[in-house]
Amino acid sequence: IIMQLSGVGPKKHLDKLKIPVVADLPAGDNMHDHVFFDYQVGLKEPVSVTPAQLTSFWTWLQYTLFKTGHWSSPISVEGQVFMSTDEQSRKREWPDLQLMLQGRLWTTKTLKNFRYTKETIEQAKRRDTFKYGFPCLASLLRPRSRGTLRIRSADPFEYPAIDPQYLEDPYDLALLIRGVRVCQKLVATPTMQSLGAEATDPPSKLCGQHTYDSDEYWGCMIRRNMLTIYHPCGTAKMGSIEDKTTVVDPRLRVKGLQGLRVVDASIMPAIVSGNTNAPVIMIAEKAADLIKEDHNDL
Repeated sequence: IIMQLSGVGPKKHLDKLKIPVVADLPAGDNMHDHVFFDYQVGLKEPVSVTPAQLTSFWTWLQYTLFKTGHWSSPISVEGQVFMSTDEQSRKREWPDLQLMLQGRLWTTKTLKNFRYTKETIEQAKRRDTFKYGFPCLASLLRPRSRGTLRIRSADPFEYPAIDPQYLEDPYDLALLIRGVRVCQKLVATPTMQSLGAEATDPPSKLCGQHTYDSDEYWGCMIRRNMLTIYHPCGTAKMGSIEDKTTVVDPRLRVKGLQGLRVVDASIMPAIVSGNTNAPVIMIAEKAADLIKEDHNDL
């Protein structure tokens, strides 16, 4: 956004907004993100965290005094699975699916916090009948869909136009459907069955035009209910100077300008196959080294 407001971006778009063009670059293109779908699993055995436990005085006291207990676990994610769901990924040993397993069930209250529609929340009311459970969150690691980010005017306070174009590429939807199938296989294991595991959500009327549990049904549900993991990246793509799709060169310098680098997740040509926090820290560490190399007096 700052780059486009400063005249660094697609010339056609900046001209339309009467912003003087400093550098005609595709800043704002190549936007992509990790997304996931929540497949909720109810349990009969008390092996997960309940909302009452999570918000109790004793949980607070335990963490305050000893830094242990439920609050010491990052957002209650107790398990992570990285796996390859197709032959190509298996051959390359490059996982395309991440499963995040939280230690607490997502109730309708959780869905309200995520601003789901009233119709979706109504269809998920059966979740509230379970005291114990967990979400199996199937996450798309290498999305192929690409979106855009554009300023609407020269006013820095006006919200930009963000069009992530989630699931535009059929590959992304197919991968998430495979993720649901993996969650179902997990629920069907003897260990999970011994805990009374079952899917919490009944067939949804919102996708009632499709046969329940068919790929078409889950594709419909994913399109309705998938969520971002808040890992947007790629809008200042790094690469060769000759590549017209790039914004910064391999040393993170904005092409055609001097004294300006971009150092964040936007420079990723393609998103990493995992969370973006540590990679962005690594990008910043590398940028610090590059700057020191360019300024021998530092």
